[in-house]
Amino acid sequence: MEIEIHRAPVPPASEPELTRALFAAMNSLDEEWLLDAYGHDDFVEPVAVHLRRFADQRYTRKALWAAFPRGIDPRAAAPDAALGYATVHLPLEDNTHLVEVGIVVRKAARRQGVAHALSDVVRAELRGTGRTTVGGWFPNPLLDADHPGALAPKTGVGLVDATAPAAAWLLRLGFELEQGERYSILPLPSLPAERRVWLGEVDAMRAAAAESAGTDYDLVQWRGITPEPWRQRMAELHTRMSVDAPSAGFDYREEKWDVERVVHRGEMMLEADRANVFTAVRHVPTGQLVAYTELQWPNSRTYAVFQEDTLVHGEHRGRRLGMLSKAANLQYLLAEDPAAQRIHTWNAAENGYMLAINEALGFRAAAIEGAWQKVVEPL
Repeated sequence: MEIEIHRAPVPPASEPELTRALFAAMNSLDEEWLLDAYGHDDFVEPVAVHLRRFADQRYTRKALWAAFPRGIDPRAAAPDAALGYATVHLPLEDNTHLVEVGIVVRKAARRQGVAHALSDVVRAELRGTGRTTVGGWFPNPLLDADHPGALAPKTGVGLVDATAPAAAWLLRLGFELEQGERYSILPLPSLPAERRVWLGEVDAMRAAAAESAGTDYDLVQWRGITPEPWRQRMAELHTRMSVDAPSAGFDYREEKWDVERVVHRGEMMLEADRANVFTAVRHVPTGQLVAYTELQWPNSRTYAVFQEDTLVHGEHRGRRLGMLSKAANLQYLLAEDPAAQRIHTWNAAENGYMLAINEALGFRAAAIEGAWQKVVEPL
């Protein structure tokens, strides 16, 4: 097959129609693999949202390419004419040794050179950047330990199928499986009576956690951009989160967060037409925030909710602040977004503490996402 690769101009650009067409193609490809892997397409967002995020290159340099049969103009073609796409994210403020790459190929176009053609343009893009670590994440169904293709990451938990097309290709390229991330879903009860029962259970877990925490801790909640009094402390907590979250052997290094970056994150959430609920735990004697958790949802799909970061500062662990903040935020969510139907979350498979909290709240494992890494000479 003769393949032609098209690159998306970054908005504002002289070819906005091409950029829109390539993101529509990306959505078409994502819908296919999401429905196949998970049975839903909750992660697909409107093209207009993709364009707003793509235009924001303040902290990350982003690129998108889509592959089409040669001679087909993406601007005139249907999105499902796309054969595959590739994305590249290069952090600009920190982790400047790292590049995150994603490649998706349509099922019917596999083994026809599409992935190789896309990887060629990615390699050309990275030439001269000096990056030394290439990372990517790919979904896998849950496997039993006796599955003939089961491959364990270096952590020993979170199996992936080494015979699956993506895994087999990555292994041939010299990537190593560093970590398995457990993808879990919390289906929220839809019938009013069932939802009341479940919320009662959540309230009981919150009360038990509050009793364990004691009177030295209380809650602060907000929506939208972080309020000014908490921005400096949230910058410190985001910095800590960047290295506290279990990442196995993946070469993540500390991120540089300041008040400007905290505000920018909130502004970009609103720009992407998302809403949120945020619950933080305050240490009363010092007045400092010491734990937090956040849920977000796209306004175009209020039924699909996403768990963002959850952190408990190391000096305040062992007091059930994780359960306290998450249970309170679930109650906050249902008060603000009663249309919510399910919540998606990802956790390192070795993070038993957070997984235990999630399972108690009703989350159930749906898949494993393999975190793959390759260390190279400076590109």
